[in-house]
This record gives sequence, C-alpha cells and structure tokens, in this order.
Amino acid sequence: MKTTLKAMTLVSAAAFAFGGCQPDDEDVTSATHSSTSSTSSTSTTTATLGGSDGESASSSTTTTTTTTTTATTDTSETDTTTDTEDVPMECGNGIVEGLEECDLGPENADDNFCTTLCTNAVCGDGLLQEVAGEQCDNGEELNNDQLGCLEACIKATCGDGHVWVDIEECDDGENNQAGVYGKCDPITCEKGPHCGDNIVQDPQEECDQGEDNGIPGGPCSSICSLAGNMVFVTSASFLGKIGDGGVEAADAACIEAAANAKIANAQAFRAWISDDTNSPSTWNPKPEGPFILRNTTIIATSWDDLTDGELTAPIDVLETHEKVNVKPFYAWTGTKSDGTPAEDRCSNWSTTSKPYKGERGQLAKTDAAWSTYGAAECQFAARLICIEQ
Repeated sequence: MKTTLKAMTLVSAAAFAFGGCQPDDEDVTSATHSSTSSTSSTSTTTATLGGSDGESASSSTTTTTTTTTTATTDTSETDTTTDTEDVPMECGNGIVEGLEECDLGPENADDNFCTTLCTNAVCGDGLLQEVAGEQCDNGEELNNDQLGCLEACIKATCGDGHVWVDIEECDDGENNQAGVYGKCDPITCEKGPHCGDNIVQDPQEECDQGEDNGIPGGPCSSICSLAGNMVFVTSASFLGKIGDGGVEAADAACIEAAANAKIANAQAFRAWISDDTNSPSTWNPKPEGPFILRNTTIIATSWDDLTDGELTAPIDVLETHEKVNVKPFYAWTGTKSDGTPAEDRCSNWSTTSKPYKGERGQLAKTDAAWSTYGAAECQFAARLICIEQ
C-alpha cells in the first residue's frame, strides 16, 4: 500500500514539474483584434519501483507540451462612401442617377420632356419642346421682343401686347382698335391715326409735320400742337354790323369758328379788330408768339414782330386748314398794323348803312396793308382775323 501511495505522489510531482501552474484570470488578456488556439500533446513515462515488501509499483511521468498560435485580424474601418460624381452615368438607361435631372430611357429626345442629355425641358434651352407647350425657343438670351419669340417661348403675334421690333409698329393687346386716333390696328399692328403721321387729325392735333415735329424753332411741337399762337381767317364773312356790335361780338365769332373747327383752345381766340374802347393794343396780357397759321406757316416770331408793319407770310389760311381761295379776300380790322384803332370802324361794327365805313386788311399782303389796306362801305362783306391769346 505504501508503494502505491509513493507512485501516486511521484506522478503528481511529475505533472506539476512539467505542466507548471495555471495562470490567474487577470493574466489572461483578450484583444479585440487577436484570437488564440492551443494544441497540447502529452507523453507518459512509466517507472517500475521495488518496494521493501517485494511488491512492484509503477511510476508514470506525464509531459505536456502546449503550442500557442496567435492570429491577428485587421478590423480597421473601411470607407464605404461613394462619390456620386465618380459613378459613371448612363443617360438613357431609364434610371435617374448622378447629375441627371431626368431619364426616360429610349424616350429621351430634345423635343420631349427629358432631353438626350438627361436634362429637363425648359423654356430658354434653345430646344423646341411642343409637348411642354412651347411655340418657339431661341435660347434664354434670344427670347425677347426682337426675334419673334417671347420670354415665355410663345411666338410674337399681333395682339399679344408685345411690340415685335422691326415687324410691328405697335401692339396694345386687347386695346387694339382699328381707325381710332392713337390706337393700334388689331390686324396689322400698325399705328392708326396718330401724332407723327404727317396728317393733321382734328381735334386731337393742331399740326403734324411728321419727323419734323418738335424740332427747335419749328412750328409744330412733339405732341402735334402749334409751338406758339394760332392765327386763322374765318371761313364765314360778315357785313359791317357784326352780331350785336362791338369787339365782343367779333370775338364771339372767332370763338365759334374755332369751336366748329374742333380747335382745342377755342375759347382763347380774339378778333384782330378795334372799337372806341378796345383794340389789340389794349390786350393784357398780349400773346408772345410765335404766330402760326393752321398750316404751320409762321407769320411773326413775337408780338413786336407782328406789329412792326411786316409779316413773313400773308394771313390767308382758314380755321379749316384750307387757304382762302374765294372772295372776299379782305378782313374787317378797324385797326392799324401796330394794333391801335383805325379811324373807320362801321360805328363800332353796329351798322351796314352809308356813309359808314370800316377799315379792312388785304389777305394777300405782308406789309402794313395786311391790316390797313383801306376803308370800305359797311354794306360789303369781309372776313375776320382771329388770334389765339
């Protein structure tokens, strides 16, 4: 029995000697990036011992060999981000990718909603896309009123309210009206009667010299009004008794003539005539001029020029623009060329009886005779000279 215990003791000792002590838990390190595998092999030595009591005992020694293999795995982070720009695009595959705005696959077309470059059809891209409602497209910089395609990719047409440069003269859209002064023809988009057409349109215009309107020193302003004071001869003629008599009656005759001719400033006209108390020399204020006939002829540049006894042209145009071409070729004045009263005035324009006479002006004259040609009996007829104040 003793021999057996000794044998067991030897075996334990041998195992301790060759195997060693097991490490504590705190000596074992587990790394995130490492794994360990162990292979053990064991050899056994058997010894025969002789005991004192003649028994034999066996003694075994076990040797353990441990092989450790360490594998290291690199678990560093991998960048899985993909740069869109680096991804090759295939415009036309029916998939919107990368920088594409659209992709209709085989239906991509420059006249469709998605172009062959996979961009959305837009007005201003220079491509005509009728499916998007475009009528034209000259490109963003060229869609304007000049080339016939508007900013909304709609063709310029008469009546759209846009003036097609060099093609249309005007376009007031829904306000286009045919034959109306200052309006635009709805069919041709040409200007109707208007200031600048070289045709005087009553009552809207006093004059119209076309391109010469508004030139410095010219008789017609840029708005087709006379650039001065209008002068005309009445188309009507009067005996020596004018209305109820006196200057006021002659003034009223001038106002009526201007109104009938649709002259805008009709109430501002006075007759070049005198009585016992009134004459052009007493007008206050006096018109400054220039003094201009209805046909835009300037007869005097100022009041002093009008009354100096010499006109630059005869006063021979009616309120209706026409020249005086029928009798009488005279006008009652009762006034000298300087604006002061003459001697003969048909008893202040109140009688046609003899022996009264009235001073007359000759309408074809430009010297002092335009106002004092000579007296005539009041039973004869003559016209009146009317001047805008």
